[in-house]
Amino acid sequence: MRMKDSIKELRKICDSKRFINSLENKNKLADYISMYITRLLLNTKITPNHITILNIIVTVVGFVFLLFGNIMLILIGMLIFFSTAFFLDTIDGQLARLKKTSSLVGMHLEAIYHDLTHLMLSGLGFG
Repeated sequence: MRMKDSIKELRKICDSKRFINSLENKNKLADYISMYITRLLLNTKITPNHITILNIIVTVVGFVFLLFGNIMLILIGMLIFFSTAFFLDTIDGQLARLKKTSSLVGMHLEAIYHDLTHLMLSGLGFG
């Protein structure tokens, strides 16, 4: 993939390899916006694993903000935890498809991210 590929062409590549289920269609806005960011990352040394690790860090930081009682920190935490996480999760998948990279480490990192997110959301429910 080169930078000259249009967003439409990149979307076609990603969508043709997408599994059809309800989770894949969870956030059309994230799919739409993230393709522009993914396109910028195509010709860099950034890998999908880098994005997943960043997503884990951002999710933990957002969760820490949610733990505080201050309404402003809670709102910032919600923005970080929910919005940014959707975008980064979408970007790492698109980047993996477009760069045609797949690894066992990447699959484990993705599983860790999702398990950690579910654990934190469960903790919020009990807290």
